[in-house]
Amino acid sequence: MRKTVLCCLLLALLLLCACGAKTETPAPAEPAKTEEPAKTEEPAKTAAPAEPEPAPEPEPEIDYLALYAPALDENYAVLTDGYDFEKEYSFLSSGVMEVAMYQESDEALETVGYVLQDLNGDGVPELLIGMMDGGDKDLTGTVYSGYSLKDDEPVCFLEGWARNTYRWLGGGRFYNFGSSGAMYSMFGVFTLSEDGTELDCEDLYFTGEGKNETLDFFHNTTGVWDEAEAELLDMSDEEFWALREKTESGAQHLDLTPFSEYESTAEN
Repeated sequence: MRKTVLCCLLLALLLLCACGAKTETPAPAEPAKTEEPAKTEEPAKTAAPAEPEPAPEPEPEIDYLALYAPALDENYAVLTDGYDFEKEYSFLSSGVMEVAMYQESDEALETVGYVLQDLNGDGVPELLIGMMDGGDKDLTGTVYSGYSLKDDEPVCFLEGWARNTYRWLGGGRFYNFGSSGAMYSMFGVFTLSEDGTELDCEDLYFTGEGKNETLDFFHNTTGVWDEAEAELLDMSDEEFWALREKTESGAQHLDLTPFSEYESTAEN
């Protein structure tokens, strides 16, 4: 009986101990911290390359020879077929007429030539028709006629002939010598205008009848052969003609193409 009571007491004691003991439950583990990946800067966005602008259309090349064809064709026809006294000409100078009248066709076509050249620096060539000098210093730069373009049409700004000669000095300048008898002669320098349509006078010297059958000498810059519009010069005959020779000696060669090589565009 005593053993039974003792066993019951031990069992009760064990139950009390079991109930009073604290059982600790492990705290939930914190999730492992993972390092955030380093932020990388996005590359700066570059603007798309601009579309290249289309290249401008090239300016069409101007055929100046074709624009001057009316003047060239007319001079070529006269040199080839001779001068027709019953025909009206638009672009023929007296100088070319003289050549055509006194020379045979083959010779005339070799005597007279032409050149397209920008004389006043405006970018547009003028047309000069002149004498093939053949290396003759006395004929260097002889010009029978000069033309420029206005509204794409040839316009004559110079006309020369035997007693009114023009010679090319370069730089848009021309020497001019004329005579109307033993007592009356002139020479001067003229410059092609900016618009290419006329010649402007730099200097004009001319003679007039003085006292006792002597010559008086005059000068002006208007280009008018008139004693009333000129200055009377105190100059001897020798000084006057020496000045003329010095001015004329500045004539320059023109690289002309003879009309024998020209191909006319006129319809037969």
